[in-house]
Amino acid sequence: MRRRSDCAKVKTRGSEGIRLIGLKLKTMLTKGGRTKEHIIASAAAIFNVKGFAGTSIGDILEATGLEKGGLYRHFASKDELAVAAFDYAVRMLEARRISAQARTTTALERLRGYVDTVAASIAKPPLPGGCPILNTAIEADDTHAELRRHAARAMRHWQARVMEAVKDGVARDELRPDVDAAATASILTSTLEGAIMVTALLREPAHMKRVASHLHAYLESLRSQRVRKYRAAK
Repeated sequence: MRRRSDCAKVKTRGSEGIRLIGLKLKTMLTKGGRTKEHIIASAAAIFNVKGFAGTSIGDILEATGLEKGGLYRHFASKDELAVAAFDYAVRMLEARRISAQARTTTALERLRGYVDTVAASIAKPPLPGGCPILNTAIEADDTHAELRRHAARAMRHWQARVMEAVKDGVARDELRPDVDAAATASILTSTLEGAIMVTALLREPAHMKRVASHLHAYLESLRSQRVRKYRAAK
């Protein structure tokens, strides 16, 4: 007959075994998650430079060091990977914008921050290839509906952030009460994206510098009368 102490040991060993299996599964899941993130980050740079059509599965395998089986274990198709890679690229853009916004205290500073962040990305882009929203919008317009939807969503999100800053500025009497938030967002994002395209096409940074200077002057014109008087009195 098995003694009580022996039963306790068996129970303890069983619990320890379950714990070890759980830790092993957690490690495997964590490793799988790291592999997936590695694939996405590597693919984001390639897609942003070569485009969806110009990127082959071979390019992805070479960049990640994986075999086909390892890649398809995480993504069912090139399309699924491309969408995940685009969303990752947009998160990189958003992280840079958020970092710049953290140093601002007024609505106008937030709006200027958007301009300066984009202007700075010409010399130091968040990932190779430039703006992923612009690149994807141009390529996927008539060729990849899902990527186009994600690009449109990213642009709307950016415009919503700008509109939020404008509305906040009007509410605090930092900006004029007649400033149209939607129009400001449209002008800011459209002008900056156009400047990115022309600067990249002609390889002439002066175009972005001129646009940034113009937008700073435009934003200055949105100041409220109260703020103007305060600044003039200083």
